[in-house]
Amino acid sequence: MPTMAYGFLLLTRQQRRICLRSPCNSLFRSLSFTPWALQQGAQRLLEAFERYGHHEADTDPLGLTSIQDRPELDPLIYFPPDATLNTSLGPSSLPSSTPSSMPIGTIETYTHRLRAIFCGGVGFEYAHLDDGREREWLRERIHQLFLPPPSSVLSPAYRINAAALMMQAQAFEEFLATKHPSFKRYSGEGAEALQPCLDVIFREAARGGVRDVVVGMPHRGRLALLVSQFGYPIRRLLHKIEGNTEMPAGLEGVVDDVTSHLAASLDKDFFLFPSSPPSPVPCTGEGGREGGRVSTHLSLLHNPSHLEIIGPVAVGKTYAKQADQRLGGREGGREGGKKGALCIQIHGDAAFAGR
Repeated sequence: MPTMAYGFLLLTRQQRRICLRSPCNSLFRSLSFTPWALQQGAQRLLEAFERYGHHEADTDPLGLTSIQDRPELDPLIYFPPDATLNTSLGPSSLPSSTPSSMPIGTIETYTHRLRAIFCGGVGFEYAHLDDGREREWLRERIHQLFLPPPSSVLSPAYRINAAALMMQAQAFEEFLATKHPSFKRYSGEGAEALQPCLDVIFREAARGGVRDVVVGMPHRGRLALLVSQFGYPIRRLLHKIEGNTEMPAGLEGVVDDVTSHLAASLDKDFFLFPSSPPSPVPCTGEGGREGGRVSTHLSLLHNPSHLEIIGPVAVGKTYAKQADQRLGGREGGREGGKKGALCIQIHGDAAFAGR
């Protein structure tokens, strides 16, 4: 009996109108508004948004492309024929994979919430992944970020830290624009959110026991990132901006590099802010709890040109660090208990959309 009813749920609305004239009409109507039938419809609607929602995501900041409606995202094709947008979905009607923070209401309310998550300014495409563990990991993180209200995602400490980092970056850029207006600095103005974004990634990587983080990025925004995240001495940076060289005085025939190509590397300690909700990443650093301190090694690579050639270099360095750890090489014994290397690539062509 359940198998027959589930088959009817997969029919299109036109096919179900034909079915209603058949002898199975009374059987299907008897199952129309059972919690089981509504739950199956809600589950298939969630799966449809996970698979096709990115097609209707509003990712064009200029509005030059029109969004084509996907028929697969019509909610009523997944529910019994008597269902309407005002049909109520009780707690027992929602799929087991639906987070508890999903609002309980009508089919229309449920659909609006799914659209806000999967068809907003960010498109998520992960339903095609073969590894079920990867799909579940992404699903959990997406729901965690977009289903709760923003105030419950980041604690006050995180938000104060993010505001401070963005204000520092803005003040730094304004200072350079005022004191050195003719200096070609590839400003990061308008993308100050990159500072707290990377800070959270570095902090969570350290929390999870990642030993090395390798970053490859373009020119734009590099100077503010060098100063705020990678500990590059601002006195040394201003020395170069003013046209001075770091090369020894007696060395001839050697040209100093430009500031937009600079690199930095350091071991950095992070304070673990109390998170709300608690971080899903287990803490492996000293202290082992919120309020403790963790550390990781950060490397910002040289960027030799505008051609994004740093991408394969960053991947290669990360792979080499991972291989060295597996083989127990020179770096194998450093900071026992910590392992893994994370590669972060920032592409210049994404700057406009990211803003």
